[in-house]
Amino acid sequence: MRNLIIIALLTSACSGATVPDITDTTFATALGVDLSASALLSNGEYVRDLTIGTGAALQQGQTLSMTYSVFLTDGTAVETNVGGTNYTFVLGAGTVISGIDQGLGAMNVGGTRQLIIPPALAYGDQGAGGGVIPSEAIVVAFVQITAAQ
Repeated sequence: MRNLIIIALLTSACSGATVPDITDTTFATALGVDLSASALLSNGEYVRDLTIGTGAALQQGQTLSMTYSVFLTDGTAVETNVGGTNYTFVLGAGTVISGIDQGLGAMNVGGTRQLIIPPALAYGDQGAGGGVIPSEAIVVAFVQITAAQ
């Protein structure tokens, strides 16, 4: 029994960064995060429609075109294509972070959604961008769907 406790303590100590809890996180005011106005998905992600789209409902397997911006919780912008070329991907194909794929359900073309994505559905314990997105970072994404085929 003593060996199991020691192994558990060592595993905990060596696991790297602590995974933050979204509900305990302070978000930069500029991000406009309001968890009480957001829907909590079963995967731990929060979503909030900022604009309801008037186009067709999105379907898995469709090719989507979108604009997006991704921020750290302190408001640091880490990635955007706003003002540039729309990003195109197949919904559900796993070519974007899981929080994007899973957070767009029940959305319509033309809609804009805020996604508060936990680390496990974003960049996990690896982070990204050579440290631009740190290990175990919660990210806030703003996504507008401009087309679906």
